[in-house]
Amino acid sequence: MVVQCDRKGILDLTRGEQPCGECARCKARLRKQRSRAGGAIGLLGAGSAAAAPPPRQTAPPSGAGIAAGPAPPLSPPPRPEQPLGDVVTSDPHKIDFIKNRVAFDLEWNSKDQTFDRDLFAFRAFFEYGKISVAVIVTRADALQAYFKSLGTYTDKRGKVSPIASKYGASTTHMSMLLPRLRAGRSGGCPVLVFGITKRLLKK
Repeated sequence: MVVQCDRKGILDLTRGEQPCGECARCKARLRKQRSRAGGAIGLLGAGSAAAAPPPRQTAPPSGAGIAAGPAPPLSPPPRPEQPLGDVVTSDPHKIDFIKNRVAFDLEWNSKDQTFDRDLFAFRAFFEYGKISVAVIVTRADALQAYFKSLGTYTDKRGKVSPIASKYGASTTHMSMLLPRLRAGRSGGCPVLVFGITKRLLKK
């Protein structure tokens, strides 16, 4: 193989003639060789020895173990099914009362999302066989007109607001509960609902 070196001129590599390895032509040629060989060929200097071939791999003797890399991590064994005990929880929500397989929740003036948690908890307890029916007591829609008639109140900062503003449309009352029941949020659990009306209020 014949190559050209800026310092030594035209060289025949088959006769053992080595390029300088420092001129622009030698450097460009070596960079090209590295890119072809994946960077396995180092920079050759004048008089440098050729790279030794990689060691030849031999098959292991019969009966000998074959060395291998680290074994892949084993997946954890499947968790055994836990037997259903006497305790059933619905985290993070707790039902107000449970007695004689009847669950009871009172929602007077909470955020309406509380109904979702109640119905989900009823469903879980019912599906696990811990209750047979659930009961929810909340405000009837008719109370809103009563709240408007109560006038205003002054908070600790001295701000005057209507009392009805404490009982907004996004709080727990019958109009927020019934659509959730119609949508089947309680699953198969029967839910008995009571709405507190003005007739039940005492001054």
